Amino acid sequence: DFDVAGVIADPVVEIYPMGAVNPIAANDDWEDDANAAETAAVAAVVGAFALDPGSGDAALVIRLEPGLYTAQVSSADSQAGVALVEIYLLP
Repeated sequence: DFDVAGVIADPVVEIYPMGAVNPIAANDDWEDDANAAETAAVAAVVGAFALDPGSGDAALVIRLEPGLYTAQVSSADSQAGVALVEIYLLP
């Protein structure tokens, strides 16, 4: 939809605190998350692009304490590709 070639078809997003080896949050398909309705609603509030049903996009809505974090995107099926990452501060 954004004219980006070679995108990851099935992305996974993980959030790591600085120095951690295990993620504190992760998502594969946004619709499979228990908070899918909240995720879609928050995307609309912050002006993010709409998450299409069946898209396979990965998305998280999480509250983070002040600190340093890494957002890591990979492919669920180990394929190489490009990912678009957006991070928003919620009101």
